[in-house]
Amino acid sequence: MDDSKRCTATANRTGNRCGLARIPGTTVCSVHGGSAPQVREAGQRRVAEARARELAKRLEVDPDQFDGDPYVALRDLLVRDQAEVERFGRLAVALEDGELTYRTRSGVEQLRAALDAYRTERDALGRHLDLLPRALPSG
Repeated sequence: MDDSKRCTATANRTGNRCGLARIPGTTVCSVHGGSAPQVREAGQRRVAEARARELAKRLEVDPDQFDGDPYVALRDLLVRDQAEVERFGRLAVALEDGELTYRTRSGVEQLRAALDAYRTERDALGRHLDLLPRALPSG
C-alpha cells in the first residue's frame, strides 16, 4: 500500500507503523481513532473542501471565491466570457482588413491584440461550455 494512504499511528511496543489504510481526509485508521464521530466529520469536510478546490481549479475560478456550487461558478464564468467575447468581437469588427495584423520592428507579422484576445476569450467560453453538463445536478 502507498505510504500516503497508510495510517500514521505507531505501535507503542514495537514502534512499527500501522499497516491499515487511513480514513480519507484523516491521518489514522478506524482502529487508531478514525471511527470517532468528530474525526469522521473533519475527514469528510476535508475531502469535500479538496474536491471543491479541484473543481474551482478546473473551472479557472479563485478557490477563495468558490462557494462549492459548480453550477453557480460556471454560470458566472459564462456570463463574463460572453461579455468579453462580445466586447472583443466589436473591437475586431471595427478593424479594417489592413489593420488585422501589423509588423514588428524585426519584420514579424503579428495578429492585433484585440483579435488575439477575442480568440482567447472565445476558446475559454468553449471550455467552460464543455464543463456545463458535468456541473449540472444529475437526476
